[in-house]
Amino acid sequence: MILHICCLLILMVSLGDTLPTYAACKDENVKEGQNNFFPASDCTKYKQCSNDGVGLPYGEYMNCSFPTYWNQDVLTCMNYDKVPCQNEYCQNKPDGDKRAGHGNCRSYWSCSNGKSVPKCCPNGQWFDGTDKNICRDNLPTDTNPCYVDCLNDKATPPVNSTLNITTTTAVPEVCNKKPHDQDPKLYIEDITGHPELTRPCSPGTIFNQTACNCVDDMITDVIRCVPELVLNFVKDLKDSSGKGIVLTTENVQLNTTTQSAWFNGNNSRMESQRFNNIEHLPKLVIDIQYNSNHAILTANQSIMSNDDCLPFSIDIKEDADFVYFSAGTTKDLKDYESVVKIPQGQHPIKNATFKLMDELLTGTVNGVSDSVKAPGFLINVHCGLSIGYSKIKQPFAGYIINLQVFFCNPETPSDNTFP
Repeated sequence: MILHICCLLILMVSLGDTLPTYAACKDENVKEGQNNFFPASDCTKYKQCSNDGVGLPYGEYMNCSFPTYWNQDVLTCMNYDKVPCQNEYCQNKPDGDKRAGHGNCRSYWSCSNGKSVPKCCPNGQWFDGTDKNICRDNLPTDTNPCYVDCLNDKATPPVNSTLNITTTTAVPEVCNKKPHDQDPKLYIEDITGHPELTRPCSPGTIFNQTACNCVDDMITDVIRCVPELVLNFVKDLKDSSGKGIVLTTENVQLNTTTQSAWFNGNNSRMESQRFNNIEHLPKLVIDIQYNSNHAILTANQSIMSNDDCLPFSIDIKEDADFVYFSAGTTKDLKDYESVVKIPQGQHPIKNATFKLMDELLTGTVNGVSDSVKAPGFLINVHCGLSIGYSKIKQPFAGYIINLQVFFCNPETPSDNTFP
């Protein structure tokens, strides 16, 4: 138990600016298997909470990348202008009051009419929040000027400069639009507090989900299907998709030599609340490469699932003989459980794919595939998607090498159907 607490503390310190404290989460209701992320009084931050060995909540304040605010509804950071801020820093501050942004040396927030407005220092300057809130020419600990992209202003170092240009990427905003299921020239917009609205694209354009906008009909086919979650374990246990997906990680060991994550078969788990309530997805593809000794299994071993809630909608598991892909769907007020099982084969490394689209569930292991009908859409499930852990199955023992989750078909480059 002491080892577990220490490992979790190390993980949390690496992600935030402050040490975990009991005060941070003393008023939060932290439950196992559910979201452990809560809003903070500053909209540019959020709290990551957990329970210690005797069940007391403790945690740490985390920063959103500039210029984003924490959105508790979707459990991620979004563009500041898309998130209602109940604790606006500038509401009682004079116009022109400034404070530093996070993760970009040129960035800062400036108060205007009671609202925070993101701004950038000129190229080569950094924002000094400790000395009269001004832009300075040199970094406080470096002789190099600050040349980083900031908002829409690209870094332009002097000619013949030997400086390395670095970039910072803010967490992309969550799109509040989705395709119309019958006409690509229409899209559906979700406006908070109002019914969904069907809107037309401009003449000569069609809606594209990746762009979250209407685009020229002639260029749509070059927009790629990109993953929502990428775990490649090159240097850490974090999502590397660029979408800033938040993960709760417990007792998982990173192996940078093999670029994999070790799950101990007991209490190791990774979990994301981003994949709650995805019942209207027209397409879902999960690619996972893992290494396990399936031959010794005497019971079902969970690889990936949201079965902390029942009924579940997504389940990948294995036993000594098969890898099982299961989907819980609903259509015409009836629930269905569809299952595909693929023989294990002899190799301990498995390349497995769960694919749900066009009311068809397909499972693939090392090139061997099978499909069954899966009527309707995924069942609405409020629990997060757990990797390597289940309350009703044996936890995963082995290495996960790579994992990607798509809301589109990666085999079709122009297919983008993010709901």
